[in-house]
Amino acid sequence: MNLRQFPFPVLVTFAAVVPPSGCGCEDVKTTTDAELDGGHDVVFDGTIDASAQDAADVGSAPDACCAPGDGGLDGGDDDSGTDGGGDAGFADGGGCTPVPLGVPGTYQTEKLVTFVKVQRGGSTYNVYVRQVRPKRTDHPGVCFPAVLKIPGGWGAGAPLIDQQDCAVMASAGVVVTAFNPESRGSGEARSDGPVPEDYNGYAHQDDCAAVVAALLSDSQVDMARVGVWSHSNGITIASGCLNRHPELEVKFLMDEEGPHCPKELLADPDAQIDPALRDRWSQVLSEKVGPGLDYENEDGFWAERCAVNQIGGVRASYQRFQAEVDHALGVYYHHTVAMNNTAVSGGVPWVRLNTNALGVVYGENDLSAPGVLLSGKLADHQPELLSIFKELMER
Repeated sequence: MNLRQFPFPVLVTFAAVVPPSGCGCEDVKTTTDAELDGGHDVVFDGTIDASAQDAADVGSAPDACCAPGDGGLDGGDDDSGTDGGGDAGFADGGGCTPVPLGVPGTYQTEKLVTFVKVQRGGSTYNVYVRQVRPKRTDHPGVCFPAVLKIPGGWGAGAPLIDQQDCAVMASAGVVVTAFNPESRGSGEARSDGPVPEDYNGYAHQDDCAAVVAALLSDSQVDMARVGVWSHSNGITIASGCLNRHPELEVKFLMDEEGPHCPKELLADPDAQIDPALRDRWSQVLSEKVGPGLDYENEDGFWAERCAVNQIGGVRASYQRFQAEVDHALGVYYHHTVAMNNTAVSGGVPWVRLNTNALGVVYGENDLSAPGVLLSGKLADHQPELLSIFKELMER
């Protein structure tokens, strides 16, 4: 029994593991319970019960399916970082020794599946979670930094674990985690729940809080080095999660060109929004807002889904990324100015746009100055983003 004390109230328990078969990097399955209740508030007695029953290690069988390559964390060798499975889920054990980030290829890795059981508002459901991480059984007594990745749009998050940058981070010594919010995913990967689709509102933000709580309870995770990394509309989940659950103390929030408020963007003629996306938002409002629906009016709907309403209350370091050509809005920067300036005025302890000076309040025209924005598109700067990730972890 490993009882880890936290200032936030959530219970995490663990079930036995189903060993993997076939490719050494196939996901290993386990189950985690994270109890949330009381509408959108976390409820328990302030402790985390992290006891687990471990399955036998199935050995290490190198296989190309986990090869991370050299994504740009710190150079290093292009080793495979492969792994043959092992026990699964959020790790259990006693105290741990934090280790610094390595270079890609330092650690053999494994991919894991777990289910975080969430209790909220009288409903109980499972949130599907995947990880790629240094192989647990190879490093007893050691704890690693961790990051939760959240995708853009309204898609499932768990597939992010198969991306190259996640493999690179894991092989350098990072526990990389992603999840499918309630009612997203398909088949065994679907996160069930009472809300058919929440569109990144409070329900999905609370799912995120449950996953962060479970991650912080992992005895092979260094609680002082846990970050959240969101892309595009994922900032709605990330900022809402961290602002509304300040008991979850994370080190930083990385935000890739996230919208400040879709309502304002849809009304702004300068925002180069794809017509199909405009139509989709109209469909969402018709689905959610009106007599007998989830929200009586649009104000209630947008109140949950404007990240600019949440970012000022986040107490983690806030790193904003913006390129010259936004991935969704073209040459448009009002959303970045709004998010950055609201974070600064709200007292977020550390705020930076790209690699510029800390705590700067920008005017609309300031972002046009040479060097303020990343050149071209953000997708061209993945190695730089990974380097900044490492910088934030090691601050």
